[in-house]
Amino acid sequence: MKLLRAQKGQGVIEATLTLPLLVVVGTVFTLLLYRGMVFYFTDYNLHEALICGQSSPLSSCEQELRGRITKVLITNIRSNIRISKRGKDLQGKVSIEFTPSLEIEKTLKGPRSW
Repeated sequence: MKLLRAQKGQGVIEATLTLPLLVVVGTVFTLLLYRGMVFYFTDYNLHEALICGQSSPLSSCEQELRGRITKVLITNIRSNIRISKRGKDLQGKVSIEFTPSLEIEKTLKGPRSW
């Protein structure tokens, strides 16, 4: 009986010690999930912008890509977007200033004539 009285507040103490740890783990997991989602969303939309650049002006495709990426970013994180054309190939580069920074480069090969 004395043992039960001695451990009466043990659950409350354990809960108050583990709750901050659970909050930190949940926050880190959420941030990693968000970063992964931004990476794949940006990668897909960069590819779509390069396809757009084959038939439309590069500046309009770049502006559309910039608008899509800013909708996904939660805070005012700076991003640098560049789409250029070399011959028949289109090159795109997106860098987002996360910590560490997120950079994606893609090249879309133009049609080759045989």
